[in-house]
Amino acid sequence: MPQRSAATRESWRIKPFPAQREALPFVGRFEGEEVRRLQQGLVPQDVEDKWFVYHEDGWLYLHRAITGSCIYALRLSVEGEVASVAEAWVNTDPNEYTATDRAWDAALLGFLVNDLLAGRPQEFPVRTSLPEDKQLNFQHTVVGRRRRSWE
Repeated sequence: MPQRSAATRESWRIKPFPAQREALPFVGRFEGEEVRRLQQGLVPQDVEDKWFVYHEDGWLYLHRAITGSCIYALRLSVEGEVASVAEAWVNTDPNEYTATDRAWDAALLGFLVNDLLAGRPQEFPVRTSLPEDKQLNFQHTVVGRRRRSWE
């Protein structure tokens, strides 16, 4: 894969992470190339790419590409070649994000960080509140064609 420039806040039209937020229980540990991939971020290439992600001052910000709203923020503690999640937050501003199931948020955040960014392929988390025949459409709405930063 050709080396791409790292995503920055200027790489996409975004909104700041709002003051209305809630701590999210999320644990993660990344090593070597995984850390580089997280810090590289992810810039959408077309309308099927649903997330914009950039790393700045130790924080990883995950924005919905279409709205620019920051949905998740992670603070990474980096020591040498290892990064651990020190804290995780979810947007709770009802004008930007209406989900209230924090277990779902933690599962989705794990999928986004591990599958789309770090290079750890995972199954998309099942949304138990949806019937089985709606799961694929829901997955497409959330992650589109699933462009990974590492492919």
